[in-house]
Amino acid sequence: MRKQATVVAADEWLDQIIHKSPAFQAQVEEELAAINVAQDLVALRESRGLSQAQLAGRLGITQSAIAQLESAQPKNVELRTLVRVATALGAHVDVSIRRRHPGERKSRQRAGFEAKKPVTVRPAARGDRRA
Repeated sequence: MRKQATVVAADEWLDQIIHKSPAFQAQVEEELAAINVAQDLVALRESRGLSQAQLAGRLGITQSAIAQLESAQPKNVELRTLVRVATALGAHVDVSIRRRHPGERKSRQRAGFEAKKPVTVRPAARGDRRA
């Protein structure tokens, strides 16, 4: 008699792999944070009706530098760079560091990674000139 294959949902499989390796878990969370920041920057730029070239012109940098920031692959991006970009888009950067609760990673996976992000780029409120 043939052994039947076990079917496991992708999110369960990934959860099992991540749970077995704290180093891999840290790497996944770091990549997800970078992706979230990049997606926030793209959405904010597009909501302002700006192209990458137009935003680059406002900042005095190249369009390819903006593309790299938005790719979620830049290395060693400084916080001040994110603040400059956010300010040019009429937004500000909030950074929070907080203790992770035991079930937080699982809830983020189940919710489509919509849990609190380590860095959020938000439009600045009217009259709010913080950077």
